[in-house]
Amino acid sequence: MSKSLRWVSSSYLLDRWGITEDQLVNYIEKGLPAYKSHFSNLKQFDLLAIKLFVAGTDPLKKELPKLRFLANDIERMELQNEALKQKSSKLTQPEGYVVDKEFFTFDEIRELNRFRKDKEAWEDSISAAFHIGLLCAKLAKKKLKITKDDIDEEIFHLGFIDLPELVKAKIWEAIPSSYRQN
Repeated sequence: MSKSLRWVSSSYLLDRWGITEDQLVNYIEKGLPAYKSHFSNLKQFDLLAIKLFVAGTDPLKKELPKLRFLANDIERMELQNEALKQKSSKLTQPEGYVVDKEFFTFDEIRELNRFRKDKEAWEDSISAAFHIGLLCAKLAKKKLKITKDDIDEEIFHLGFIDLPELVKAKIWEAIPSSYRQN
């Protein structure tokens, strides 16, 4: 039975274990697998970069916030290290806790980010749809039908320049065909 992978950010791990970035690098060097996002794939972080960091050159410092860890690897490290196990068992949810710091699969994180972006456009979408409805009514009184260009122009005049194309398409689909000029 396959189980979804749970990913953890480096900032979550620093908080969970109460360690510094240098200490996290030491755990990575001692075998904690670290992964970095490469386009849409997560790949295991290059151990050569870790050795360069330890040697004094500093490529890992800027990469550390981008690293991800598998929850199973973290739990394995905690089982092997009594001090880490005690720190994580006493972990309480800090004030201002952000959802990103919880255990999520990569797909869940991507979906959450998409929802956040959609939420930002939500109010503008409703307002744009309302104004497009009023435009349809105004054009219908003149025995005219609305076009996609009319919608784009109205949205531009309303100032909703960043409105996603998907929203514009949904507004177009929601307009009854008797009001649309195809």
